Amino acid sequence: LIMSRVKKNSKIISTTNDNIINILKESIDAFREIKIFNLQEFFKKTYNYQDNKYRNTQEVNSYFATFPRFYLEGVGILTILIVSFIIFSSNSDIQKSIELTVVFSVAFLKLVPQFQSFYNSFIGFKSSTNIIIDLVEYHKDNLKNKKHQLYNFKDLGDTIVRFKDFSFSY
Repeated sequence: LIMSRVKKNSKIISTTNDNIINILKESIDAFREIKIFNLQEFFKKTYNYQDNKYRNTQEVNSYFATFPRFYLEGVGILTILIVSFIIFSSNSDIQKSIELTVVFSVAFLKLVPQFQSFYNSFIGFKSSTNIIIDLVEYHKDNLKNKKHQLYNFKDLGDTIVRFKDFSFSY
């Protein structure tokens, strides 16, 4: 459920990011017309709408990234209580029961932040997959068309560049 929502949000983030860039490009390209025809408010409203949509979607993904922490802590505390009850009821030695409960609790406390960090990174990756895909597609198109090359290199053919005795220090 959460992953499908994060994937949907990823598409929204990618689309709104493209829309924001297009609005900025249009407003810069048509600066004179915007001033002449007094269209500042239109561009401002359009930009604010896309920006709010972008930020709200990012905030939802941020919430999804931190949500399992609370759920996991609640389940963990409940599990510790159940395990403690089982240990205390099955073991007549109170000291051993307390030791086992403490070991289990400390292990849980050490694992929760690791799990949360992993899950947070995973959600961050999932929420940016569409942006990454768009970027890869953009560069594929540019390589095919060779229209929008940033640098104009001469064709070097089969030339190989080798570094010998190369060092760097500071």
